[in-house]
Amino acid sequence: MKLKDSKFYFLLKSLDNNDLKLFKNFFKNNFVRTAKDVSTFFDLFFDTKINEIGDITKEEIYNAVYGSISEYNDLKVRHLLSSVTCVLEDFITFRYLKKNPVTYNKILLHHFLQSGVEKPARLVINELQGQLDSEAVHDANYYLHQYEISIANYHFQSNNVRTDDFGYSSAVENFTIYTVIETLKSACTINTINKVMESKIRHPLLESLLRILPESDYLKEPLVRIYYQLFQLVEHEQEDVFPGLLSDIQEHEMLFSQKDLNTLYRTVINFCIKKSNQNNIEYTRKAFEIYIYAIDNGALIEHQEINRFIFTNVITLGIKLGELDMSYDFLQTHRHLIHTNYAQNTIVYNLAKIYYAQKEFDKALKILLTNEFKDKIWNLNSKYLILKILFEQNELDTFRQQLQSFKVYVKRIQNVGYHKTYFENIIQSLTVLLGRRLGKRKYVGHVFGKETPDYEWFQKVSN
Repeated sequence: MKLKDSKFYFLLKSLDNNDLKLFKNFFKNNFVRTAKDVSTFFDLFFDTKINEIGDITKEEIYNAVYGSISEYNDLKVRHLLSSVTCVLEDFITFRYLKKNPVTYNKILLHHFLQSGVEKPARLVINELQGQLDSEAVHDANYYLHQYEISIANYHFQSNNVRTDDFGYSSAVENFTIYTVIETLKSACTINTINKVMESKIRHPLLESLLRILPESDYLKEPLVRIYYQLFQLVEHEQEDVFPGLLSDIQEHEMLFSQKDLNTLYRTVINFCIKKSNQNNIEYTRKAFEIYIYAIDNGALIEHQEINRFIFTNVITLGIKLGELDMSYDFLQTHRHLIHTNYAQNTIVYNLAKIYYAQKEFDKALKILLTNEFKDKIWNLNSKYLILKILFEQNELDTFRQQLQSFKVYVKRIQNVGYHKTYFENIIQSLTVLLGRRLGKRKYVGHVFGKETPDYEWFQKVSN
């Protein structure tokens, strides 16, 4: 076993260069007390380049820490790795608290409440309230924090006075808003899970909440209103709520965390794509425009990266709309944001699609025939695109050979879900198409209906 197979290495890879420097100071500080072998391990660790650490074996660790004279003891190394992992976890926790002062102060407040120490608790309550007042993000957690502050404040003040509610009504209000938001958010997630997994998850609070909300003042709260509209969109496909929902999200973006804003835009886009797949070109345009907007404002950028599937969806929609120059410009200006593990495949795959749309068939074929795409669905699509090009170039002998190979490939491929059925239907349609072109009697009068996958292409080339 090498160090790169350990939990320690996994945690280590989650740190950036600045965090690694801070970790070194954290360990060297007297705040951390460790055993001698742990100290020896980290002395060696800090002297080794990060990209070389993963290949160190357990035997090499043992020899370096305990001396090559000693007989190798696997239990001792496993105990050592457990200890150094604990130190790293302590640092990650400490670092997180320093980056999140609200969480830091909530832990302090909890300690003071448990200890019954009032004066420092009041100071922390005031500091927490100031931190929340200065925050732009007013997501569900904001209301939960406000509730917890109100409860702590009530705890101390009601000990000696029984004639005042000390803002407890505010605590109830904040907790209610938090609950409403989280109920609606989870209902949207449940809707997606139920459709994809064909499951029957129920939300016990949802039915009652949906009866109350339409006539309540809670819809004046932007987050409540947005998640209520989002639920109507995903659950009932109420297209009439779409314009107001999109406008509401864009107007109140600053209230959402990065993660929640990302999820909101992806949910809205998925609705548009579903409508686009029903040949509603208006929603194809909407999905494309929302993608570009949400990428440009950073809502769909995570860890300074664009998800490779989002990147591909943008270009696919651009091609469908005939925005070929815009699609190519997008590819060139955003390619640096794709994770290095997927960049090459993602770029050439989408470049081939653009070349095909531009009728640069030779350029597209060169890419498709010289690259093996790691993603199974992309590999299926690339092989299908090769067949389309060969047919449009009237290379029927090569087309026939490639079609036979494609049949075998699709038959053997596993774990691609409904895509297998889709491409089986594609193969049937390609077989009919070839038969028509060759003048085979059984296919001559065949007409491709709208149920045909990739109907527009088959209709175009069969005329």
